[in-house]
Amino acid sequence: MLVKLLPFLIFIFSGFSGYAQKIEHYTSFEKAFQDPENVKELSFVLEEDRLTEIPSDIDKFKNLKKLTLEYNHIQSLPESIGNLKNLTHLKLTNLRLKELPESIGKLSGLTTLILSETGVSEIPSSIVNLTNIDTLIIQGSTIREIPDEIGNLKKLKVLNLLWTKVNYLPESIGNCVELERLELKDNELIELPKSLNASKLVALAIVTSP
Repeated sequence: MLVKLLPFLIFIFSGFSGYAQKIEHYTSFEKAFQDPENVKELSFVLEEDRLTEIPSDIDKFKNLKKLTLEYNHIQSLPESIGNLKNLTHLKLTNLRLKELPESIGKLSGLTTLILSETGVSEIPSSIVNLTNIDTLIIQGSTIREIPDEIGNLKKLKVLNLLWTKVNYLPESIGNCVELERLELKDNELIELPKSLNASKLVALAIVTSP
């Protein structure tokens, strides 16, 4: 008997004790919207009937902390995503995404942003407003430039730019005083900025393609 694996949406919310968690699985946003304020984590990792869009009213999940979108046909994100003030982790992997909305810079609570294997070719300048971010992973894309004001990200500890078209890093990166890991393999980078204090890095990977 052939069993079809259904796409799933993980819906996690705190139990009565404040520590217990209940996990329910959904194949759409419909049930999650029945009690949106209790949704803490949404994860779409679809293999067959792939998700093509995100509801414009996703900001109803006011207490959402983690949003994962992987292996889907999503081409855009609604501007309303910037209203998720409690979001701390955003993972966007293997999508047909072409661009990020400028409103992403309004995610003031974001600590981790992962953008991997998408069609995004430009990072919005508003990303420099994510002053609480400590992990920024941008890999497997045609992105060439990093915003000049990246030095605003004072809490940044991990910057991963693997398999991109990035050919320079702004001098302001020297202001990222917490930076510990800088991964630059397989891109078009020619040299490191003079402002970068490599001696403070725990890990530095700068092997480039021939």
